[in-house]
Amino acid sequence: MASRLPVPFGGIFGRRRPRPPLAPRRPTAAPEQRAEALLLRHLTPTQKTTYLRDGWFEVRGQDGSIWTIDRKGGSRNVKCTRCTCRNGTQVYGMQVYCTDLEDAPRADKLLLQKLCIEATGGRGLPRRHGATLCDEDLFMTRGRRRRPAGGTGTPDPIALNQAAFEHRLLDQLEEAERHLREAIEIEDAQVAADSPKRPHRRNNLAIVLMRAGKLDEAGRWNAEAWRLKAGQHDVTSGRILFIRITLSLLRDDRDVHLYVGQLKTLLERNALECRGDIATTWDVPDVLEMLRGKLLLIDAELLGTIVEALDEPSSDRSMLDTFEAWRTAPAVPLEAPWPAEGGGSVA
Repeated sequence: MASRLPVPFGGIFGRRRPRPPLAPRRPTAAPEQRAEALLLRHLTPTQKTTYLRDGWFEVRGQDGSIWTIDRKGGSRNVKCTRCTCRNGTQVYGMQVYCTDLEDAPRADKLLLQKLCIEATGGRGLPRRHGATLCDEDLFMTRGRRRRPAGGTGTPDPIALNQAAFEHRLLDQLEEAERHLREAIEIEDAQVAADSPKRPHRRNNLAIVLMRAGKLDEAGRWNAEAWRLKAGQHDVTSGRILFIRITLSLLRDDRDVHLYVGQLKTLLERNALECRGDIATTWDVPDVLEMLRGKLLLIDAELLGTIVEALDEPSSDRSMLDTFEAWRTAPAVPLEAPWPAEGGGSVA
């Protein structure tokens, strides 16, 4: 009987090659981590700072309200911490709203709450009614409500202004410009020649034109807004001066002492009036973002600090003194004339 030959290790096909080790699986992000990453993309740097450090962030409504969204606040974690009544009175801690999304990550709920506040201009959040969340049941704060359009079929200038703001935030600048020009034309036929609405609306148009790179035309509308503020200076005057300083810096004109000096004089009044029935806090995140990309960092930071001072004119302004352009500018009377803008008047 023939002897069997030994079979080589690995079978008749030879030695089996060892398999390469499998690459370790990348751990899948938990739903909460994915939701939080999405939330963070929607937060401003300031909101990120307080959220990551303390678990809360503030959202500002167009009606002058300030909302605090607290990650640790349970199902009633959204609170309107400041609202502005029609007479300008600041009211604190008015109402608490709740939003409930079953089986949704916590960060998804926070993002929904933030987007609801921004989309409604500060009116509130949907509450649970039965098994659904009802958008038609948005609660209004006691802040300024948008006025309804009149029954004549003429568009409401305030509604047009709000639409322009929303287009501006979406970089839809042609639409924003068109809405504001229409608002100005309609409103000028409705209000007195010295109405505080006129300079407010013109400065809003200057912002859109500035965003669109139309600096010369923006300068003319801004100068016209300042002319109309003569003798009735208020919080809008500070915003006009902010745009004037910004336009100068965007034109590489660093001689802004006149406008900075007038802003110093204005802020010495501390509690600025609000003659135009407008939001007392100024929502210009798109402008500040643009400036960070176009100006020197020190100039962009100065302008951001000016916005904070305008929103809280009675607060400590020592941060402004850390900027040389502010510190070295002497106070200038508000009546001091501005240099003429090229191209003539817009009105």
